[in-house]
Amino acid sequence: MEATTSQQDFFPLVSIAVITKDRREDLLRLLESLAGLDYPRDCFEVVLLEEADTDLTCPLPPYIHYHRIPRENRGYGYARNRSVELCRHDLVAFTDDDCRLDPAWLRELVAPLVDPLVAGVAGAVRTDSPGAVGQAEIVLGFPGGGLKRFHLSGGRVVPTGHLSTCNCLYRKAVLREVGVFRAAGSEDFELAERITARHRCVYAPRALLNHRARGSLSAVLWWFHGRGRQQVYLISTIGRGRWARLCWNLGTSLTLRAATLVLLAGLTGLIGLLPPALLGYYLALVWRYRFSYRYLGRWDVLWVTPLVKVVMDLGLDSGKLHQSWRLLVGRRDLR
Repeated sequence: MEATTSQQDFFPLVSIAVITKDRREDLLRLLESLAGLDYPRDCFEVVLLEEADTDLTCPLPPYIHYHRIPRENRGYGYARNRSVELCRHDLVAFTDDDCRLDPAWLRELVAPLVDPLVAGVAGAVRTDSPGAVGQAEIVLGFPGGGLKRFHLSGGRVVPTGHLSTCNCLYRKAVLREVGVFRAAGSEDFELAERITARHRCVYAPRALLNHRARGSLSAVLWWFHGRGRQQVYLISTIGRGRWARLCWNLGTSLTLRAATLVLLAGLTGLIGLLPPALLGYYLALVWRYRFSYRYLGRWDVLWVTPLVKVVMDLGLDSGKLHQSWRLLVGRRDLR
């Protein structure tokens, strides 16, 4: 995944919204990459919103506007809404504090907006994590679509319905029209659904950044456990589409599918076929993600990718069960 700088001299005014909490070391690396953007300094601002007890003490350049909010643990959606309110320009780009931006990132992210019908743009996500597990996360598409989305795009700007706030941009007028980030988890994907239902959004594979990978199976498990809880929480907070979301969550459950397979094998006396079925599933996943070798040239990543996927699915299902139980006992928050 290599970036190619756009040749268009198209530099609209952009506000870059960044929220952060308890990751100042990561944040400093992001700020360093912001300083290296190949974009006129007078054409963008950075709105940096930190949830912390004390102010950030390092010197900041004038294009970075720092704001601190108290520790109220009101979630990503609340913080992002506050940051959007503080943005002065008509285009709002989002990235995370654990990302490092390619110098051409912002130039490539705004390039599709020469078409006035484009309401939002998603960029490409890779990682510089050397470990096989961290690279497999990106192969599988987490976060922001990762290498999987880059491969499927064929390196072209293509329509998308999935925009992650680790790397995306919206017209502020569209954010005002559609509404704010609603949920405390998976809020960016829910917002993207509402926007793409009305407007055209695209994926720009040359708008590149590096996202810090979790890098271990245990960290991946707990990250997806949180995502599973967020998905159930999201279902519990929305109105229309709740039933469809619930059916989708059940249909994509690895645990439910595996339990069904074991039950059928037991009822039909075919338990002995489970080991070769598992091997076949593993080899099918290797074949499915074989494209990763074309970009990474690493067999270890290809062979570990199915394992990382299974861990992701198990974490997701455990989180869904956890939050479903909390809802049953009357506890609807994510704390």
